[in-house]
Order: sequence, then structure tokens, then C-alpha cells
Amino acid sequence: MDEKVIELKLCLDKLGGFRMDDFKERIALQKKIYLMQLSGLDLGYRFNWYIRGPYSPSLADVAFDAWNNKDLLDEICLEYELNQEASEHIDKIKDLIESKCPLEDDLEHYKWLELLASVHYLKHVAYLTDVNKENKNDLCQKIKSLKPFFTLEQIEVAWDTLNKWGLIKNKTLKT
Repeated sequence: MDEKVIELKLCLDKLGGFRMDDFKERIALQKKIYLMQLSGLDLGYRFNWYIRGPYSPSLADVAFDAWNNKDLLDEICLEYELNQEASEHIDKIKDLIESKCPLEDDLEHYKWLELLASVHYLKHVAYLTDVNKENKNDLCQKIKSLKPFFTLEQIEVAWDTLNKWGLIKNKTLKT
């Protein structure tokens, strides 16, 4: 069994497991790994922008491989465990990944993860020429135009949540 498959399964097990037989669960898996990698645990997945935010085709391939071989993988993984460093990185970000949107209209969990990952990706990864990424209001408006099913309030709360976690970085010029 490929080491990437084992590694992914061990990480996802620490986050409560995974399913690939449900579209919402597949979205959540992509966003969990995106956010987990922000904690400093780089599993090597690279993401690009897609309809539901950051998406990694290679992650999808490995996750489907794990899902399609889950019985064998469960048996193989009995012989493995995450090292302490990996476990600590996951523990560090687990509360964010398990969090819910704090607004009363409470988004479904997979949508909240999509929003968190999308805000971070558009702020720090995407190449945007038509918006000042350093301006919260400008970027929130851009996200609203790309994802009109989220309210501006939800987008701002996601920004603020990421900021509290230290995941929103503002550029500062040193003179």
C-alpha cells in the first residue's frame, strides 16, 4: 500500500475518520486537509481554485484509493501510528476544523469549512489583480462575488475566525 494512502488515513482518523461516498464529505475532506496543512503539517498536497474553493486533485485520488481499499487499509494501519510532531500539528488545528460557524443561521459544517478554506486561499494563495487583498472589505466583496450563497456577515466571521487563529497574515513593510 502506498505510503501517501497510509499517511492520509492516519491523519484523517485523528480528525475523526472520513467518507468518500457522500459529496459533502468529500468537500469537507478537501478543506480539512487544506486547513491541516496550514498548521505546518505539509502532506504535499497542492491546491488550486475550483468551484467549491481550494481543491487538490492528487488528494482526491489518494482519498478515493484509501476509501476503495478501506478494509485492507484498516488492517495495514494497525502497524502504523502518527509521529508525535504530526499528531501535535493535528491537535493544534483540530478545534478550528471541528468548529461551527458562530452565527445563528449556522452553516452546515462542510460549508463552514469551505468558507474558511476559501477565505484563506483567496487571501494568501490566489493571484488576484482586481482586488486589494490587504483590505478586508475588498476581499470579502470579492469572495461574495465568487460565492454568492454566503452572506457578507458569514464571510467576515470566517475572516475573523482565521485571524484569531493567526492564519490571516497582513503584509507589513519594514523601513
